[in-house]
Amino acid sequence: MTAGGFREVDLDLLADYLGGALDGTPDEAVVARLVAEDPAWAEAHDALAAALAPVGDALAAWAGPAPQMPPVVADRITAALAGAGPGTPAGVTDQPNRAGLADPARVGRVPAQPTGGTRRPAGG
Repeated sequence: MTAGGFREVDLDLLADYLGGALDGTPDEAVVARLVAEDPAWAEAHDALAAALAPVGDALAAWAGPAPQMPPVVADRITAALAGAGPGTPAGVTDQPNRAGLADPARVGRVPAQPTGGTRRPAGG
């Protein structure tokens, strides 16, 4: 997006300017001039700049420490992966899993069709 030809305040462009995304670009100088010379741009600049600190604080509050996996769960995953054996994808077996689902390595395979049988036409 460029500042050329805008008559109204472009809030996205102004946010890019305040956030430093326009640093070193030709648009940086254009937006700086608009903020300095156009009262609407100056007002929007001041309002947006004032809102940045509280928004930053709110986002920082949400960025608390990531939840940790319980050690019991991590131990079970490690044990399950260790039992898979070398070169064998974890959980690949010839039997359905505990949920009764097919082996993920076999999903999408077309079962062999019996030979020598007769087919009836559909609907008949």
